[in-house]
Amino acid sequence: MHSENLTKELKDIIPSYEITKVYSEPDFYGAGRIIKDKLNHPKNKISYSSWSHGWENATLKSPDQIVWDKSWKYKRLVRTKDVENFLTINGVKNAIAVGLPIIYVDSQNITRRPNSVLFMPAHSLSYVNIEPGILGFIEQALAVRESGAYTCFCVHPDCVKHGKTIPLLNKYNLDWFAGASPTDLNSLQRMRNIFEYFETVGSNTIGSHFIYSQFFGAKFFFTEPYFEYKSEWFSKDPVLGPKKDLLVYITQQSTYAVIKAKYPKYFKGYDNAHLDRIFAEREVGLDSKVALNELSALLGFDMMNQLIFSLPFYTSKAVSKFLR
Repeated sequence: MHSENLTKELKDIIPSYEITKVYSEPDFYGAGRIIKDKLNHPKNKISYSSWSHGWENATLKSPDQIVWDKSWKYKRLVRTKDVENFLTINGVKNAIAVGLPIIYVDSQNITRRPNSVLFMPAHSLSYVNIEPGILGFIEQALAVRESGAYTCFCVHPDCVKHGKTIPLLNKYNLDWFAGASPTDLNSLQRMRNIFEYFETVGSNTIGSHFIYSQFFGAKFFFTEPYFEYKSEWFSKDPVLGPKKDLLVYITQQSTYAVIKAKYPKYFKGYDNAHLDRIFAEREVGLDSKVALNELSALLGFDMMNQLIFSLPFYTSKAVSKFLR
């Protein structure tokens, strides 16, 4: 999914969409497939662990910010030791820091394009159709393009489906392509490639792209007006919807006032876009990265765990507890 006239150079580095059935959280965005491919595991192996995707900006207040699936899990893999310790203190005994899945994606030797800018606007989700204030964003993109920079948009697949953003981008002849989807096997590779290709990334909201882009060497800046999500929009969220107090807290922690106070260096415009790779490496949990064989075992991909956990749920739980 991309604009008709997207440059061949970009088309060549953006993997196509390969939609698959998601069996467990490590399948999200193609993470499990990446590990299985590297170790030549059969593609039908299922992980019985969880593996937290994305980066939580809000200071941890409740395990529910990380542990969204309360069903039994063999291991709960998280990004940093700080997150592991927080969960352990709060009664989650099988949390282990291994870094975010994005750090296990291999380089494809992408050449960064000088004077290039990727815009990543706030986006909808499958259960909420958000109006992301794209017109103001487009005005800034056009101004950047007028300065001589190559300008492109990364649009969330749900925004493509809702049909509001793409007609406007096409109207102004702005290049675009679809970003990450939990059911797409190539999402993580696509994100690494684009963040290694673009020199600068701009967004009107906080999110994982803030960390991922800098981790792969791109400068980042926030555009204004900054977009603020509202807690009531997420009332149908299958996890946080019933937890209104926590939902209010998380959305409040992503407001303009909070984000600007925490990250003032990123609010100085395109010309002063900022890169802090050390900060990004810490946030993705690079120092918690483990060897692939160890990660495979923690995901339950080894033969013994595949045998044990292929049994019915309660039986597998009892047997694995006995064997530990």
